[in-house]
Amino acid sequence: MKLYAIIFAAASVVFLSVSGMIYYRYTKERDKKGAALSVLFLVFMIGASVFSKYLFVYKPLLILHAVLLVFGWIELFRYVFAKKANFYFLFSPLGTILLFFAIGLFFSD
Repeated sequence: MKLYAIIFAAASVVFLSVSGMIYYRYTKERDKKGAALSVLFLVFMIGASVFSKYLFVYKPLLILHAVLLVFGWIELFRYVFAKKANFYFLFSPLGTILLFFAIGLFFSD
């Protein structure tokens, strides 16, 4: 139970820091499009991170997904802080999610 509390606390800190930075940049620059894209990317990365619990069925796919999540979070921070990012890395966890569904579709009993 302690591990889940630590993970929840770390995730809350990351979420609040990214949300605060998005708010700060919006109030400073008044860029509604940039703020909306930042929030959209944040929601996508949170959703991809939450989806990881379903990937425990396929361990190699889970490891690949975890590595791509790290790259995705790094690119999210680059986009929020510098307004430039490599969108292939940002959306790379989507590839492992789609691969999970393809494996389930083609190799299910």
